[in-house]
Amino acid sequence: ARRFYRLLKADDRIGMIVSKKGHTYEGAEIERVARWFNRWLGRSGPVMPWKEMDRSSIPSENECRVVKSGSIYGEGGPQPRTIFVAHLRSRAKTGPQKRARIAQLVEAVRPLKNARVRWEELDGYRVGALEGKRIIFSPERKLMLPAEILIPPKPRGVMILLDEVGRMTQLEWAIQAAHAGYVTVYPDLRWWGETSAAESWEDWENWVQNVYAGRRAQTFWAPQLVGRHLILDRVKDVVALLNVVKQMGFSEKPNVWGRRGGALVGLWAGIADRRIARVFLEDLPCSYLDIVKRDQPVGWMDHLFFGLLREGLDLPDLVRFMGAGKVKVKPPAVWPSLLSRNPP
Repeated sequence: ARRFYRLLKADDRIGMIVSKKGHTYEGAEIERVARWFNRWLGRSGPVMPWKEMDRSSIPSENECRVVKSGSIYGEGGPQPRTIFVAHLRSRAKTGPQKRARIAQLVEAVRPLKNARVRWEELDGYRVGALEGKRIIFSPERKLMLPAEILIPPKPRGVMILLDEVGRMTQLEWAIQAAHAGYVTVYPDLRWWGETSAAESWEDWENWVQNVYAGRRAQTFWAPQLVGRHLILDRVKDVVALLNVVKQMGFSEKPNVWGRRGGALVGLWAGIADRRIARVFLEDLPCSYLDIVKRDQPVGWMDHLFFGLLREGLDLPDLVRFMGAGKVKVKPPAVWPSLLSRNPP
């Protein structure tokens, strides 16, 4: 944290106390906190030592409240969500600016198209009449990702399945697509499934800590700290996988079916790689901006919600850019009238 403040030339705006006492405000900690508040509230003079403080005269919670209800948010004060939405309004983009930004983002994927991708078959198996293959592939140096492939007796196309949960939990979904005649490929993209951070949900408190401040949250923060775009990195994984499918001899135009976070990756992949014939979107809202405007606790999905919105874009912009005729939504009612609009 200190390094980030130093980069912003604001070293004096952060104070830190490191101790082994756990979550507490007493002793040396309370003295340092008091000095910090005195500094910024313009009060001079020494701070009374902890041992000399009369704890019996500490004011009650109600006496310390700034507003009567005890909640600035409840009194209509600014909060991170409303500040973020106001920031978006000040940086609104025109249609041509949006299209230019999308084209700029997907340009990073262009060098991967038709590139030779290293892959290896690890195992073979059968699921009834379907032939199964387990492979690993390498979208970039020092990165290996797993994928399962189901091949029907008479393939009529290729279907890439994308979901943020592990691929081994999706066998029924994959069999459904394979029985429909598709060579079905379902990978673990980076930080999904086998490549994801281990999670611990012993109770609800641990679940909340994990989602908002634990390993799952770090999945979204870490790429930003090293200058990476997590969604586009996953799009690169999809493009590399398309190259592997082609190298395996399946030349039919591929389709992508994405669920949840996988739907956003699939939509970006459809824009970035025109080899993709259609994209099916499942469990994806019609607008991230609409969700952020509502009073809901959305905190950890930075690259899914706030990351896209910071670019001045929303999901309808991506659908229009790809071409609404190539996008199928499950269920269609989630996107009222959108699919009838003409692409830009």
